[in-house]
Order: sequence, then structure tokens, then C-alpha cells
Amino acid sequence: MDNKALVLREIEENELYALILAKGHYDTAIAWGNVHLYLGMPNTTFAALAGASALSSFDNSNLIAGILSIIAAILAAVSTFLNPSDRAKSHLKASHDFERLYKRIKMLRINAFDDAVTMQELAPKFDALLEQFYDLRDASPAVPDWAYRGGAMEAEVIRGKQKQT
Repeated sequence: MDNKALVLREIEENELYALILAKGHYDTAIAWGNVHLYLGMPNTTFAALAGASALSSFDNSNLIAGILSIIAAILAAVSTFLNPSDRAKSHLKASHDFERLYKRIKMLRINAFDDAVTMQELAPKFDALLEQFYDLRDASPAVPDWAYRGGAMEAEVIRGKQKQT
């Protein structure tokens, strides 16, 4: 196998990896967005109910208001600690960044099949994309294992469709 074929194989592997990370970060962003909603909605509801209960004239209103206030405080603390909104935003940004990189690597791979493209032209472009890839990976939050596996499955489906065309 010649050098160009080896570089093409490496380009394909990094193209796939960028796609997996784009999909994995996207799935993680969706999950953290859901956590934000699932914590925020009950928190708001319990806080409103606690306030309404405290203002009511029933004998048990103080107990109900106290319980609802404790639940609202716990949900607020968990939400503050996990910070799901910021996590969702950072994973969504990483997803978009990896998707852009994936498309750049894909275009490099497609252009590399042209016989007129030499190793002297291909190598520096690929090295620059690899540097972007590593910088982006270092700057991005970690993708959970479940999201990485899901991204890998989605990427394989996409690759299968691309090879059929």
C-alpha cells in the first residue's frame, strides 16, 4: 500500500471519529437539555405550590408549605450543582464544531481521490485538520460512553448510506 493510500485510510478514520463525536455531543446536549427541563419544571411548580399553600388559611398549610419548600430547595440545589443548561450548551457547541470539522475532513478525503492531488499537497492539509481535531477534542467536554456508542451507531449508518451511493 502506497503512502497516499495510508493517508486516505487515516483521513477516513478521523472523518468517522469526528462524526461520532459530533453525534455523541449532540445526543448529550439533548439529554442535558431534558435534565434541565425535568428539574426546572417541578422546581417551579413546587415553589409556586409552597407559596400558595403558605398563603392559604388551612390548618395543615404550614406543613404542606414546608414540605413543598424543602422539595423546591432540593431541586434548586441539584439543578445548580449539575448546571444542566450550561452543560447542554457546551455539548451543543462541541457538536457543531465537530460537525464542521467532519465536513472539512470529508471534503479533503473526496478531493484526495483525485490523482492530480499529491502527497505534498495532501499531508499539510491533513496535518492542519488533525491539529484542529485535537484542539477541539481537548477543549470539549467529555462525551459519556452511552452517547459515544450511540454516535458510533449513527455514524456507521451514515457511512453505510454514503457507500451505497
